Amino acid sequence: HLDFTITADTLGDAAGRAVGSLVNKCIKSNNFRYDTFTKLYEMCVIPILHYAAGVWGFSNYNKPNVIQNRAIRSFLGVHRYTSNVVIQGDMGWIQPVVRRKIDMIKLLQRLVNMEPSRLTHKIFLWDWNHKGRTWSWYVRSIFKQADTHFDVDNPPDFNVLCRDVKSYLHELEIKKWRLELQKQPKLRFYRTFKFDYDTEEYVKKCYTKSGRSFIAQVRASVLPLKVETGRFINIPLEDRKCEHCGVVEDEEHFIFNCQSYVTLRLDFLNYISQFYDIMLLPNCDILKLVMTDKKIINKFSAFIKNCWSKRSLYHYNCVS
Repeated sequence: HLDFTITADTLGDAAGRAVGSLVNKCIKSNNFRYDTFTKLYEMCVIPILHYAAGVWGFSNYNKPNVIQNRAIRSFLGVHRYTSNVVIQGDMGWIQPVVRRKIDMIKLLQRLVNMEPSRLTHKIFLWDWNHKGRTWSWYVRSIFKQADTHFDVDNPPDFNVLCRDVKSYLHELEIKKWRLELQKQPKLRFYRTFKFDYDTEEYVKKCYTKSGRSFIAQVRASVLPLKVETGRFINIPLEDRKCEHCGVVEDEEHFIFNCQSYVTLRLDFLNYISQFYDIMLLPNCDILKLVMTDKKIINKFSAFIKNCWSKRSLYHYNCVS
């Protein structure tokens, strides 16, 4: 009845310090790219976070998820209350539970390929044939979950096995992600343009943290518009109105309709018109385009940033 929760928490704390160091480097440079950040995370954090996970990775531990989500939030430039569904779906990283289960299969490979005379191999064979809920039982449950047959006496190619199981487990996590996406009412705006669990273009193409941050905040509905800030003081949705237009100030109004940003919006739409004919497109189609097209995404980031700067300046002058 060994419980590895203390192990997972201890490794999580150590990995958290590694994430802190990585984030500090990211902040100082201010132009970390997605590929660089992902590579550093996999080289500097994953080995700590999943140390010996082949032994203890059979349970669902919360700490690895917390650490990975913290790293993603830091890279995207969003606060701690941003929905995990959004940050995970936009970053497109593999979930920690999938990594741990693959580590268990890799440990299985080492045990199977050991010399038969070794004591470790003999104990493994006893454990594999034992009927209790042992380590081997959990490994077999992974194969059962992935609908894959494994014969310890005639093992398959482990490289192919790991690839197939990893793909299947990843698809299961994506299905869970889609269910969570439909459950959260706050993500109604996000659901209008996000359909697949993969790395978004703004994550890969916006090289500055501020550029990523503004788009991520808009996508996750955490940019402090009235529709968001009104929730904190229990203002009814229909009363969270724009100070200029008298209608609900949500993300769509901020991007497409607010009269305060007409000049900035025209410049942005004229830029898009160089690549696409948008004159007859509804706002929902233009939104999908600007959120996903790599030729437009940096211009869209600048547009959001300029609109927000103008909005902040207006409120500062009003207070003054």
